[in-house]
Amino acid sequence: MKKTLQSSITTWVTALIVLTVGILCIVAQNTEGDVSGNAYDAISIVLGVALIVISTLGLVLNILVLKRSANAITLANGIILALGIFLVVEKTAGELLHILTNYAAYVLSVIGALFVCDAILVFVFGLVKKDDLNTFLVPVLFEAIIGVAALVLGILALPSVNVIDKRLTIFGIILILYSIFLAFASLFQFLGKSASQKKSDAIDAKAEEAKPEDTLEA
Repeated sequence: MKKTLQSSITTWVTALIVLTVGILCIVAQNTEGDVSGNAYDAISIVLGVALIVISTLGLVLNILVLKRSANAITLANGIILALGIFLVVEKTAGELLHILTNYAAYVLSVIGALFVCDAILVFVFGLVKKDDLNTFLVPVLFEAIIGVAALVLGILALPSVNVIDKRLTIFGIILILYSIFLAFASLFQFLGKSASQKKSDAIDAKAEEAKPEDTLEA
């Protein structure tokens, strides 16, 4: 029960950080002047502090367990710690997010094209092998629809096309939705395990009440 609660709290804190960054992304792109600049700075600080806390805890735990401060795990934590400090000091998370969202447009375009090509290949080879059309038509159509949607969105979001120019806002909305999903999924998991634990405790209590000695005495 205690372990489940600790895991849930960790997930809720993560969801809160993701939610905060998502809101700040929307504010940063849809405001001007000092408000926008402060939002970008806040994104850097939130991400930086989160990375610093996580990496520091990882370093302390690994040093206590491994009795070493220079191995693969601690060095990886050190790199994350350096990134956190860099984001807090330099406040460049906004620029990194712009690069990430621009890159995401290319990722969507390529993945969408791959999905479309795969759907065409599956359909063609299915016809060549004379497979039952009903067994592969629906998956092919579903894959093709996803591929076309991703390809269109990716092309429209390309910096050179720039039809979808609110990429950071869309990214913020995705982060907000993901944080809500993460929080509720963790909540339901916690409530489910709690109910299961209570049921198990009740069964154990009943088993404890019905002791073998009582049966022998009867």
